[in-house]
Amino acid sequence: MAYAVQRVLLVWQESPVLLEHFFEPTQIDWRLTPDLGIDLRKEVVGSARHYNFGADSRNPMRHEVLKGTFQQLPDRVITASTNWGAEDPVGGPVPDLSQHTPLMGQLARALFRLSPAVEAATDAALASVGVQPGQPYVALHLRLGGQIGEEFAIQRFSLGQPHEVLQVASECAAGLVEEDKRRLRHAAVAAAVLAPTQAAAALAAVTESESHMPHVLLTDNDELRRRVAAGELPPWVSPELHPVHLRLRRIPGADNASAAAAGAPPAALSPAEMAAVVKAHVTSLADFGILVRARCVVLSPSGFSLQAQLLGNQACAATLGRDDRSGVEPCPGTERGWGWCSEPDCWLPEYVEWHRAHRGRPDAKYLVWVCYRDDGLNGRDAAARNVWGDCAGLGDRLRGIQYLARIAYGAKRVLLVWQESPVPLKHFFEPTQIDWRLTPDLGIDLLKEVAHSAAHYVVGAEHGNALKQEIGQGTFQQLPDRVVTVSTNWLAEDPVGGPVPDLSQHTPLMGQLARALFRLSPAVEAATDAALASVGVQPGQPYVALHLRLGGQIGEEFAIQRFSLGQPHEVLQVASECAAGLVEEDKRRLRHAAVAAAVLAPTQAAAAALAAVTESESHMPHVLLTDNDELRRRVAAGELPPWVSPELHPVHLRLQRLPGAGNASAAAAGALPAALSPAEMAAVVKAHVTSLADFGILVRARCVVLSPSGFSLQAQLLGNQACAATLGRDDRSGVEPCPGTERGWGWWWGQWWCRLVGGCGKKAGSGQRSVATM
Repeated sequence: MAYAVQRVLLVWQESPVLLEHFFEPTQIDWRLTPDLGIDLRKEVVGSARHYNFGADSRNPMRHEVLKGTFQQLPDRVITASTNWGAEDPVGGPVPDLSQHTPLMGQLARALFRLSPAVEAATDAALASVGVQPGQPYVALHLRLGGQIGEEFAIQRFSLGQPHEVLQVASECAAGLVEEDKRRLRHAAVAAAVLAPTQAAAALAAVTESESHMPHVLLTDNDELRRRVAAGELPPWVSPELHPVHLRLRRIPGADNASAAAAGAPPAALSPAEMAAVVKAHVTSLADFGILVRARCVVLSPSGFSLQAQLLGNQACAATLGRDDRSGVEPCPGTERGWGWCSEPDCWLPEYVEWHRAHRGRPDAKYLVWVCYRDDGLNGRDAAARNVWGDCAGLGDRLRGIQYLARIAYGAKRVLLVWQESPVPLKHFFEPTQIDWRLTPDLGIDLLKEVAHSAAHYVVGAEHGNALKQEIGQGTFQQLPDRVVTVSTNWLAEDPVGGPVPDLSQHTPLMGQLARALFRLSPAVEAATDAALASVGVQPGQPYVALHLRLGGQIGEEFAIQRFSLGQPHEVLQVASECAAGLVEEDKRRLRHAAVAAAVLAPTQAAAAALAAVTESESHMPHVLLTDNDELRRRVAAGELPPWVSPELHPVHLRLQRLPGAGNASAAAAGALPAALSPAEMAAVVKAHVTSLADFGILVRARCVVLSPSGFSLQAQLLGNQACAATLGRDDRSGVEPCPGTERGWGWWWGQWWCRLVGGCGKKAGSGQRSVATM
């Protein structure tokens, strides 16, 4: 980034201690030294232009660089805090960087070498396990979590328990050593033929390699490290030190804990305390130094391992599992990618396999997402046991199930779904990789264990989240109940902590989780086919879909007034401009692919790419999906081209029965409604399936313009469209907003709230929320 915008790169690390304690610059002097005349307090700590971005947030710097505005900034000093992937594509003037080329390591080594303090700590650690200066050795790094400064194990591997992972690593290390010997023998033979004077040195290297090569284990798992240090797991040896995570800013002590408990900021460290922190981290980084110096390395899929190998530049290297961020090959038998299993993402594939293995086992424990009908097994208790009384809409429900998938992984329970209202979920979706169906073969008593479960949680904005609190305390994990039920629409990505993995809406894992759980049912697929055919979209034809969530559909009482962009036809105008931009960008991308295909594979690939461009540049139908009947009627009548719309009346998922006088009379009398007859239930199923054609159309679209709604978000997660934008920035989504609608979803919601309460900026003490306009 600094290269492209012609700025001098500097590093100023204050936490836990200055980076100079750990590394020295090599070719690029990144130190922020006094001779530069930079005012630390004003220009760095209080910098007017600061960027903060990581895996859990957007990258505003990238967008500004692409627009050219970043390059025009007049500020002498710009600060950024980021752990963005070094190789992440930026575009524009920023050069590409591939992890599979030597440049990745060259960049690392142009920036960093170990500091004298870390070199000395590395010398001492190697000497403590009998490795002589200059002696070649194998190093294994097992990143398992739970070191000082971390709260719990990160559960990075699905190879088994730590000792089982060590067994796989031992076999991998043996293979690396044999390959190293073979390579050295080959070099010795070549030297003898081509350069007889160098043959002696080459043969000496072979002899040195074929003698005993120490095997040094580096891990943050104290129990495994203790057993290795005690000689229980030969041939591995391990220095007796306790790794400290770089998050640790002060040595644990009662005074610090007291200050934190009181809510006060901790006092600045004394020189002696700061020296102790420096010493703890430098000693801990001996592990990093050992990896850097090793002749052969077996690595974890972790940034720590990757950066050490980049500095060490070992050709004799392998990873436990393929790390797609690294050019290093995986150990045999562990070829699944880092995207398949690596913290923070590895929990999903682990859980898919674990769920498959444990579903139906006699000793299995279940976590069941539930939504009850008021004429079902629960009767009068249904509303009290449902979040919001009726479980709210489709997006709310799906995100609640996704939230429980994370909980189920952390608590080691099998996730199931039992939706009674309005109809069973199987009518709308089928499971894909995680079979969430509550089927008879599981032997679960529906009345006793699900409808009247002893352990039941309602988690929502109006009830709070006792489930999260109990997980943090560890009490939820100890529940003896075979079946625990939860009704929730909690945000899928909401942080939980403890053993529950994080989930960011700005990473591919969000969509991977949705698609691991759901695909459209055959009934919804058929309804989608019919709806698209009714507006002239042919099977397989690309189209643009727009979802305008305005409220007031069957099953809702009033319009939700989600947008502050104006009346529905004005919102449609903004959306039309946004869709036009998406289509142009899609064409540009396809043209680029066609050119690349013509150069790299001028036969079939080029023909297919050019056909895609032709298809895209022909008329792409624009399909409007909205719950506003008036707007839908006008579009269906051809009054608002180029938009077309299927003639159907959306039904909200809250609707349990079709409107009828008998139901209204029962409700008015305060009596429970009668259970639906089979014919009545079939009519409810048909109404909802037909309505969900809108959802199917969004899922299948090539390009989508979305409302800030759970319905839109979930459809895009299942459809996995890159050609997408939202009307207003939806902070729950990784999709970029349409130009000119960049204000956040929270802002639109605030405007709706203003209308609901009759205005904003009420005086203090009025009891009404004050919402500032921006």
